[in-house]
Amino acid sequence: MQTNSVAHLNRWRDSVGTAAVRAVGDGFLIDGERGLEPAGLAFSCLVQPRVGDTVLAAWTPEGTYILSILQRPDRQDMTLAFPGNAQIEAAHGELGIATSEGLDLASAKAARLTAATLAVTALRGNIHADEATVSGKLWTGHFEGLSVFAGRIASVVDSVFQRLKDCVRVVEGVDQQSAGDLLHTVRNTFSVRSRYAGVSAREDVRIDGERIHMG
Repeated sequence: MQTNSVAHLNRWRDSVGTAAVRAVGDGFLIDGERGLEPAGLAFSCLVQPRVGDTVLAAWTPEGTYILSILQRPDRQDMTLAFPGNAQIEAAHGELGIATSEGLDLASAKAARLTAATLAVTALRGNIHADEATVSGKLWTGHFEGLSVFAGRIASVVDSVFQRLKDCVRVVEGVDQQSAGDLLHTVRNTFSVRSRYAGVSAREDVRIDGERIHMG
């Protein structure tokens, strides 16, 4: 039994060794004890090898494979490469990603985010989309300052309630309102100034006050 184990260990030592990566392309060219030869990447080796890496290689009847990267002489940057679809799962806990500099997420097609609660916090934010649709049951926003620049805004709303301290509107062109009933309640001063003014009614026009000055 011990003899078989030793023989198996010797075969393992003969089939595994270190090598240096000399070229990277469609495959890899490594330089090891058997000289220069092409090598594939083991399915479990997710770190993409680079030229100059010292790797652990395995020689099998099916071919030569890079099992892992042992040492990288220059910067310690790495790229995780998946040959197909990949999923990271924490079935019974949380998953955290932390970085001291930047975090980039890129997708050639679609990116989806699904959660019961979503919180995004940033000192500065920039969102750009050629077309955007936002839907929901309730929207609440708190802003110290809000600026909106748009070529055209169209909204269809059942009812609008606004409470403002001051409101200033500047309309360069035409300001038009169409309403079933239009009511204005002003506590102090109501002033209308124009070059021309016209008030017309089908039935009654009423002006009521303690003093009425005309002219």
